[in-house]
Amino acid sequence: MTLTLLRFRLPNKAATAFMLLIFALAFLSAFASSAWADDQTAKDSSSKTDNSYQQPLLIEPNIKRSPDVYPGFEKTNFEIAPFIGGYKFDGFNTEALQGIKIALYPYRSLFIEINYALTEIDESVRTDLGFLPLLTDTEFSYYDLSLGFNVLPAQFHLPFNTNRAINTDIYLLAGLGKLNIDTTASNEIDDDFVNLGIGLRLALIKWLCLHASVKNHIMRENLLDTSSSAQNLSYTLGLGIYF
Repeated sequence: MTLTLLRFRLPNKAATAFMLLIFALAFLSAFASSAWADDQTAKDSSSKTDNSYQQPLLIEPNIKRSPDVYPGFEKTNFEIAPFIGGYKFDGFNTEALQGIKIALYPYRSLFIEINYALTEIDESVRTDLGFLPLLTDTEFSYYDLSLGFNVLPAQFHLPFNTNRAINTDIYLLAGLGKLNIDTTASNEIDDDFVNLGIGLRLALIKWLCLHASVKNHIMRENLLDTSSSAQNLSYTLGLGIYF
C-alpha cells in the first residue's frame, strides 16, 4: 500500500511544478509584451509631437558679414542745390538754363522746394525770316514754389561686392511760379504759370545727392499766340548739399 501511494504522489508533484513553471513563463511573456507595447507607443507619440528636433550640423558656419552702408535722406531737413539744364519756351528752341534750388523737408515723404533760374529765348530764326522781334531782352529769369511728394523711395546695391547701397527717391512736384520777360508793348503776356514735374534724387554720400528733374511750366497765354496756352519744359541736373 505504501508503495502504491508513493507511485501516484511523485507524478502529481512533478505535474504541479511543471504547471507552475508554465504559468510563470506565460506571465513573464505577457508582462514583457505589455512593456514593449507601452514603450513603442511612447516612442511613436514623441516622434509625432516633437517637431523641434533637428539633426545637429556637422560644420557650424562662421560667416562675418560686413554691414551695408545706406547713405542719405533719413535726417535731411534742409538742402541747397545748384543746377544746370535746358529750357524750351513753347515755339522756340531749347536754351541753356542755370539756377539754384532750396528745399525744406519737414517730413520724410513731403518737402517744399523753391527754384530760381536764368535762361533766354533765341529769336534769331524768326528775325532772319523777316518777322519783327517780340522781346526787348532775350534773357529772362523765373522762380517757382512747389510742393513735393516722395512717391517711390528705393535702394539699389552697387556692383562688384562693395556692400554699399544708394538711397533713391522718385518725387512729384506741383506749384506756382512767375516769369520775368521783357516784351514789346503790343505783345504783353501774362507771365504767371503752373508748375508740374517729376524728379529723381540719389544719395551719393551722407551730405551730397544728385538731382534730375523734368518740369512743365503751363502759362495761360503763348508768346507767339496770345489766344492759346503755352507749355514750357525745363530739364535740370544738379548737386544737392543737405543737412
